[in-house]
Amino acid sequence: MREDHTGAAIRELREGPVDREEDHFELRFGAATRDNWDDWILVALIGPPEAGATNIQFLVDSQESTAHLIEKVWREVKFYFLELNEDDPWLYAQYHCGTTSNLYSDIHWSFYKSGHDVPA
Repeated sequence: MREDHTGAAIRELREGPVDREEDHFELRFGAATRDNWDDWILVALIGPPEAGATNIQFLVDSQESTAHLIEKVWREVKFYFLELNEDDPWLYAQYHCGTTSNLYSDIHWSFYKSGHDVPA
């Protein structure tokens, strides 16, 4: 079990299971200006990079009413992990969790450390 995933390269995003007992991100959808954390829809989990790949587990059914949520999450994850070309995309995504842009976005990122059930 690898506790520190900083510095790991991310070259591929794929759908797959994410272990909530390990380091992971939660991505929720909602409006910060009118809703609170508990009202936001938990859309996906993102697992730590392993051998250059990162799993995304969608927690909403892929049907017409939620297709836009899945699309938004894919765009966000691709942007932060692949398109920004950060030296350490896993660490940068953790930084993003505390930014104003994360608060005011429709997609809200939270990082959970291994063994913790509240955001780090």
